[in-house]
Amino acid sequence: MSKFVRCELIRISRDHNSQADALAKLASTSDMKLPRTITVFRLSTPSIPEDHPINVLIPDPVGESWMTPIMDYLRHGTLPEDKITAQRIRRQAPRYLIINGSLFRRVSESGARKSPKVEHESLRKWSTKVSESGA
Repeated sequence: MSKFVRCELIRISRDHNSQADALAKLASTSDMKLPRTITVFRLSTPSIPEDHPINVLIPDPVGESWMTPIMDYLRHGTLPEDKITAQRIRRQAPRYLIINGSLFRRVSESGARKSPKVEHESLRKWSTKVSESGA
């Protein structure tokens, strides 16, 4: 690997890597007397015809989603006319922010762990105060 300019290892979950999972199961459960050779075929033509229909779902960009009222409120301060829905939007909106036109949920920084260095510094300062107080 030292001869590569760059190398990146990415973990792929088992449900997205079923072929490799099947191959690993085959290797671990196969008869030891059989040769450990895996044949790879290179296909000269596609195995699926090119005129084979492919189903693609494209979301309707014009339609509204649950995010639309929240984004309208954050961008323009507009609320739906229904009072109950308006209250709900007003209550939910502070939990979100818009970045480059996309809605993201805010994350509380108070729940984040402090770095070990910060925790160590806090502990050192606390222990110094305790020893100075004579406790």
